[in-house]
Amino acid sequence: MVPIAHKKSSTLRLLICTQTVDRNDPFLGFFHRWIEEFAKRCEQVNVICLKEGKHELPENVRVHSLGKESASWRRRIPAFARRIRYTFRFLALAWKLRREYDAVFVHMNQEYVLLGGPLWRLWGKPVALWYTHKSVTRTLRAAVKMTSRIFTATPESFRISSPKVRIMGHGIELARVPKIPSAGSALHIVTVGRISESKGVREMIGALDALAARGIDFTFDFVGASATDADEVYAARMREEVSRRSYASAVRFVGAVPHGELAAYLARADVFLHLSDTGSMDKAMLEALVAGVPVVTSNDAGKAIVPREYQVDRGDPSDIADALSRAASSDISALSARIAREHDLSDLISRIVRDMEVIVKRPPKRRAPRMFLRFLLTMRDLLDPIFQFHEVSILCYHSISDADLDTAITPEAFELHLRVIKQSGAAFVPLERVVAWQRGEATLPRRAVAITFDDGYRDFLTTALPILEAYEAPVTLFAVGDNEGSRAQLGNDLALLTPGEMESLRGNPHVEIGYHGLTHLNMARIGRGQMLSEIAPRYGARFFAYPGGNYSDAAIDAVRGAGYAAACSIKRGLVVGWDNQHFLPRAVISRDTPVWMIRAYTTNAIAWYRLLRTYAKTTPYESHDH
Repeated sequence: MVPIAHKKSSTLRLLICTQTVDRNDPFLGFFHRWIEEFAKRCEQVNVICLKEGKHELPENVRVHSLGKESASWRRRIPAFARRIRYTFRFLALAWKLRREYDAVFVHMNQEYVLLGGPLWRLWGKPVALWYTHKSVTRTLRAAVKMTSRIFTATPESFRISSPKVRIMGHGIELARVPKIPSAGSALHIVTVGRISESKGVREMIGALDALAARGIDFTFDFVGASATDADEVYAARMREEVSRRSYASAVRFVGAVPHGELAAYLARADVFLHLSDTGSMDKAMLEALVAGVPVVTSNDAGKAIVPREYQVDRGDPSDIADALSRAASSDISALSARIAREHDLSDLISRIVRDMEVIVKRPPKRRAPRMFLRFLLTMRDLLDPIFQFHEVSILCYHSISDADLDTAITPEAFELHLRVIKQSGAAFVPLERVVAWQRGEATLPRRAVAITFDDGYRDFLTTALPILEAYEAPVTLFAVGDNEGSRAQLGNDLALLTPGEMESLRGNPHVEIGYHGLTHLNMARIGRGQMLSEIAPRYGARFFAYPGGNYSDAAIDAVRGAGYAAACSIKRGLVVGWDNQHFLPRAVISRDTPVWMIRAYTTNAIAWYRLLRTYAKTTPYESHDH
């Protein structure tokens, strides 16, 4: 094909760093059009990508791959060696092309910013990051330090407060598609996205059950694939559930399709169903609206634009079924036109280029800045997020007594633990604040520690609580529901809190009552019926702790489904912003836990270790974090 030539509206020479350049990629195929739009407005565009596929780009675009598409050599070397190869290949290209670009645009993968940021800062090349995701990670916070601009789609899609942030809207190009007439009277429903738990596929099936129970004829297309192994396991379960329904023949799991083919599925649809729990604006939902397809959604961000009659409760299948029936015959032409204007791809890229031109042309703050000063400032910005506390320690205690149990801590030792934590500069915070911080709804002190107790022994009231109150330390108590029924599982004769004592604790401002199961059964070994009975909320509990730390995927799903805001394990580790809120790590403190371990666990000593371990085990390039 003859390369496409365009008249350039800017002299900007741009380096783009992205994951994949492949117009047929099911996840990132849309970015091919972004590159085309950048090429129209820039004098020259170089693209560094992890993997190169099929593309047809203008003549002023050059694509440089790190080589992931070459399966032959990847099979011959281990994963760690591949990470090293990708890293050095990326740095070599950034250096080789340094005279061919004025600024850098990084799409989604903040790891590129961390690798190239120090070099780009030294060379005086501004860096912009496009990021649209609810997760707030340590690498993202570090990347913010190294960028000149953060471009994002909506206020909900970037959750770090910074003056560098620019709200730009999503880049959408799908035009309103001509409606394909239905062959019959069936209601044609479609959803687009990864098949994962966060997308609400199980809840969608519940809505289909409600439609079928009412005798409504329908078809349903799941357009999308699984991005991770965990998602694939979940998708297999969902396909199996559908296969057992009477309407199984009306449901299609289409799989991933090239972005250019999405319009065909929207053309056949009467309504688009969107039950994602991400809390941020989903691009697929906006594409449906631009295509003229009504959207039924439970997403909080989506409710800001979708008419009230199409907003639903994700947990109410009947409500969803009602909304689907209402939406199918509605006219959304005015809304469709507005979304198309606000999220137009061409306009988005024009504004990004104009903003980056301003950055490039901005005069330096210092006359003739010295290389050494730039180096010092760069290293300061790069290392600052490491020294800051962006992880939370949750400690788990059981009994504060002289009992001959591994999990029993003497009152003197417990008081010493709290004193050491306090003197180290850490702050005690309630568990609910940790959960809110994970959701981006609250901030935490530089170093934060949450205290929890399991089982609900009486010595919590008589011994532990006065010490906690003296140090002004809030606490979450995970208590069992049935004292006698729990006795065999607990394996000791320590007195448990009575119902009256539990009631008195509910009024204490320092104490949050959580639930620890009815009879402390092993959640990994019981059936679903018994599991639901064990976890049914008591004491007005918002948080759950898996008895004995035993869990399963089914248990995690059940706890989430029971309405708990969060759940704690006893898997040792620090809580980070992207942890599963229904499987939060905790450190169990036993009588043999030395004081130095308490100090290490609640300071940055463990954070350094975790950082190094995470870098050694993960590949920054090989993730679809969007």
